[in-house]
Amino acid sequence: MRVPNISIYSSATYRLGTITSNLQDANEVVSTQKRINSMSDDPIGLSQVMGMNTNLKGLEQFNRNIDMGKTWLDTGEAALTSTNDSLLELKISIQQLSSAAAGTDQRAAMADNVDNIIKQLVDIGNSQVLDNYIFSGSKISEKPLTFDNELNPTAVVYNGDSNPFSIKTGETSTLEVGRNGAKIFWEDKITIDGSNNSLDFREFSPDYLQAGNELTAVVADGTYTKEELAEAIETAMDKVSATNEGYGLKYDVRFDSTSGTFSIQDDGSKKGAHVELLLGSGTHSGKSIDAIESDQAVLGFTITELNNTFEFREDLGTGLGEPLTVVIPSQDYDSGKSLASKVQYEMNQVSSGGYQVSFNDVTNKFAIRAESGTNLEAFQVNWNSEPSLNSAADALGFTQDDLYPSGGDLSHGVGTSIAPDIGFDSVDIRDAVVSDNKVSFDPATLVSDPITITAGDNDEIVFYEDRDDGYGLQGPMAITLTPGVVYSETGSPDFTDLANEIEALMETASEDYYPEVSGKIDYEVSFDRGKKVFVIQEEGKSRLKELQFDWTASSSAKALGKDLGFDSKISVHTPPASDDAPEWGVFNTLFDLKDYLVANDVEGLTRTLSRLDSHMDQVQSYIADSGLKQNNLEIRVNVMSETTLSVTERRSMVEDADIVQSVMDLKAIETAYEAALASTSKIMSISLVDYM
Repeated sequence: MRVPNISIYSSATYRLGTITSNLQDANEVVSTQKRINSMSDDPIGLSQVMGMNTNLKGLEQFNRNIDMGKTWLDTGEAALTSTNDSLLELKISIQQLSSAAAGTDQRAAMADNVDNIIKQLVDIGNSQVLDNYIFSGSKISEKPLTFDNELNPTAVVYNGDSNPFSIKTGETSTLEVGRNGAKIFWEDKITIDGSNNSLDFREFSPDYLQAGNELTAVVADGTYTKEELAEAIETAMDKVSATNEGYGLKYDVRFDSTSGTFSIQDDGSKKGAHVELLLGSGTHSGKSIDAIESDQAVLGFTITELNNTFEFREDLGTGLGEPLTVVIPSQDYDSGKSLASKVQYEMNQVSSGGYQVSFNDVTNKFAIRAESGTNLEAFQVNWNSEPSLNSAADALGFTQDDLYPSGGDLSHGVGTSIAPDIGFDSVDIRDAVVSDNKVSFDPATLVSDPITITAGDNDEIVFYEDRDDGYGLQGPMAITLTPGVVYSETGSPDFTDLANEIEALMETASEDYYPEVSGKIDYEVSFDRGKKVFVIQEEGKSRLKELQFDWTASSSAKALGKDLGFDSKISVHTPPASDDAPEWGVFNTLFDLKDYLVANDVEGLTRTLSRLDSHMDQVQSYIADSGLKQNNLEIRVNVMSETTLSVTERRSMVEDADIVQSVMDLKAIETAYEAALASTSKIMSISLVDYM
């Protein structure tokens, strides 16, 4: 049977085309060295290769992130190291200036250097990597540290956030390479030691209105959060109040995390008792450095008729006045503090008031100074210029006349008081409303003038309450005293009776104003016979956020306020709370240090040394943390290098061709192709027979 030429031609060209395609594929495998060059080569294998390529690109990105992270960590560590070096150098300088060999001029000159250090640390805190700030948390485009006032800075402000800048080092892992500058330059904890562990206060007895001795609560050494510090202060105050010199009060010390402030008051469990925080005049407080101090240490505290008298003169703005004589009661005093308390009482009895006398248990010396807010411009104690046979000079350790202040403006030291560290200014605070002035009295008899209550003349008190119920300041609440009654200090009825009537009327007015809400506030109104002032406070557990008296509400209220010793203004009382939210940071320490240096305050320099140690410990912990993170990144690099190698090998096994086998296959296909061409040319040869 004869096969048509067209069939032979079609079959030959089809088979030749197939071999040609195979040859092209084999040639592509050899030239690319990959067995998968298109989806049709191996759909499953190509999908695996594409996944592995994605993984490798991710590893490359992680490597780039790690390189950037190393740069951030290196820069941050260098900045922290510079900070630590600056603080260490400063510490060495302050140690030298704390010694007795250093003078006032040297310390004052150092204040300028501290200014430069502050600016230097601000610059360090604003370090950048590729225009990104490393200490501003995640707000890397915002300068983290700025001064509160560029012309006259008193503080440094943090403008970043609390979320450190992070890099991605794996599919599910990140690493913080930036820093929260607030954690670097400010601290959440404070170290308490002998330089800042004291709180001076005075208790007023619940049954005897004269102030007791000055007490000192000593907080146990340690490192505290703000909440822990509040508990430690409360424990220390309770402990010293339980001694023979205290009245056994219990205290309520709190830290308010919302306002960031501390509050200190007794818990109200003893009716009539209240406390005065001696933040400005206590033995260990930020007292005036220019106070007059004993020339010699005093070891015995016996006063007799032979050593119980001294004279002093006051300057109330018109020059030194006539001598005032102090007579100290003759007896054996059990401590220097009890003798100091009695001297203070006697000085304030014969004068305009405002004196603070203290005894230092370490130096065994007495000190006399003016309290904060006094009208005194100066006073002079005449130990020898007007001598007497019964001078108390030797008993108190003084050998020469003393003038206060010794010259120039008063400067204040920091002492070892904890008050500045918890946000309190150096001003004494009572947990009660207290008369601004003494009730008018006759200096000759030392007895107060009587107070006669007259209807419509001096019989009204107007007050407002802000309770803890969230309603804000409520009022006015007005009370009217019984007319026609004459009150006196020593007669009957006396000033205590007047205080009791005011107390009862205030409680009634308070209850009438809140008949269906939270009931009355329990008040305690008393007359302090020692200081000759009226005291108004809340009794029991505190429910008042603020108590306000308006002595300007009427002419009657104004007149009664004057009779009770209150100025013609509004008297406001809030529970004793810190003036500011305390900040424990390196910049706070340095700004304080400037003040100490200018004031020649050696105790302040000692406090600074303790703070600098805490700050350096903090900085060094972050330097160590940077090293750990660097090691973490190095480990991550090694892991990713091994992972990259493993993925590359697996991809090669799936994607790459066996070159030797591929070349052999190519040669075989080339041979077959050449043979196919030859045979096809013979089969497809055309002759005249094909057309016959």
